[in-house]
Amino acid sequence: MQMVGFCGQNFIALTAAPTRCNRFFMSKISTAADVMAKWPSDAAFARAIGVKPSHGAVMKIRGRIPPAYWRKIVVAARDSGVKGVTLESLAKMAEAQ
Repeated sequence: MQMVGFCGQNFIALTAAPTRCNRFFMSKISTAADVMAKWPSDAAFARAIGVKPSHGAVMKIRGRIPPAYWRKIVVAARDSGVKGVTLESLAKMAEAQ
């Protein structure tokens, strides 16, 4: 079963698989890639936390976001309307790694 949702200017069908458009509806994060997927692009994530896109790509490749960036990520998520990104969720992600 699919639900119709709104993403940007286009109507799309949302499925259970995480995509860039349903990033606002995902609540659980378990990897650095899950966190980054909540922004429209990896470069947008990097800009939101004040690093170069290449540094954001390194975080994704390593599968780890250093704790020094967590507060910036939480603030950027709040300012962008992204749900599910909290200090607690980032700490749980790090514990699981």
